[in-house]
Amino acid sequence: MMKPILTLIAAGTLTAAADSTELAEKATSLEQKVAPKFSLDVSVVNKRFIRGFTFTEDPDMQSILTASYGNASFTHFGYLNAKDLGVGEFDFFLDYTFCSSNKFNFSAGFGHYTFTSTKPTHDFHTVISANMLLNPTLSFLHDFEEGKGSYLELSAGHQFRATKAGNLDVFIGTTLAYNHHYFWEKSGFSHLDTRISVSRKLTEHFSIGLFSNVSLALDRDFETTHYWGANLRIKY
Repeated sequence: MMKPILTLIAAGTLTAAADSTELAEKATSLEQKVAPKFSLDVSVVNKRFIRGFTFTEDPDMQSILTASYGNASFTHFGYLNAKDLGVGEFDFFLDYTFCSSNKFNFSAGFGHYTFTSTKPTHDFHTVISANMLLNPTLSFLHDFEEGKGSYLELSAGHQFRATKAGNLDVFIGTTLAYNHHYFWEKSGFSHLDTRISVSRKLTEHFSIGLFSNVSLALDRDFETTHYWGANLRIKY
């Protein structure tokens, strides 16, 4: 009589242990899904060139700090003049991803910009991308204060591994921009930007890279220019 009882107890113990392990795995999986993520990109660039406009010909230091939790993210974007370390720009963005699937992603958010040359301004922006060849992405923003206009980008690109070890990535992409009175009196295609970058993964959390961009002006109010730089990325 004692043996069947011990067998039942052992079976119950094993079942409870299995249930406990399964619950622990589910809890761990859930924690991994909602765990906060952080990344920091620090770059040195030869000039400050943003959305078709050259803000300064002097070298700059750029930082992008992003913290995300679930579908929500906060991003800080800033520039420091490399000569005198003066703050050239101080921005932050709040974004939320409403849809993320195997086919496409859609996010929207709010941006706050602080420039040294103009008053602070704000925008609403959206990004939609397709998970397919060349990852086509459509980005739209509308500045409802100082910019008093809209800006649209259609971009595509491809990233591939350059070594068998998988620690060296090469990216080639292009972006076509349309400006509708965004810090500009006119409306039309402003520039076509082509980028090539190389990044090397040093550890699980650290990588370094080089990038080079050529922006081809599509209107006489803009200029064709070349800008380049190096960056360090920390990701957790």
